[in-house]
Amino acid sequence: MSEKLLYQIINTLEDMQGDISSLKESQALMKDDISSLKESQALMKDDISSLKESQALMKDDISSLKESQALMKDDISAMKSDISGMKVEMTGMKDDISSLKESQDLMKGDISSLKETTARMEKKLDATNEQTGKLTEQNYTILARLDNMPTKENLEFFDLKIGKHDRDIYDLKKQA
Repeated sequence: MSEKLLYQIINTLEDMQGDISSLKESQALMKDDISSLKESQALMKDDISSLKESQALMKDDISSLKESQALMKDDISAMKSDISGMKVEMTGMKDDISSLKESQDLMKGDISSLKETTARMEKKLDATNEQTGKLTEQNYTILARLDNMPTKENLEFFDLKIGKHDRDIYDLKKQA
């Protein structure tokens, strides 16, 4: 009976050694898998860093666009103020014309006053035309920048492409 018990113990020990050997092999495979996951994680960190840099550049561009927009608003406000001033001056001109009809003696003085007012209006109109030209030029510049910005579809494409590359790399590593 003791010999039988001894064989049972030896068989049990051999089974345990086989199980331990199997566990060691599984552990080695898990280490390989973890190493592969760490490499994939490092690649993903690099991709995220690149995306963050792109996002920072886009924020700078948006900030620049906001500044340009604020300048355009200021210019438009100045134009509105000029137009209001011109309306006031035109009202004055109407009053002057009605007084011209009443008296021919005052006509010469009123005409010279109108010439001065017209000269000022021409200067303001020239300034307004210059400002309008500058605003138009800024508008074209902004539109050109907007045309060059990446679209949502571009970003989705890059996201899908990066995911495909990660899968391809993973498959190649599995084959190796």
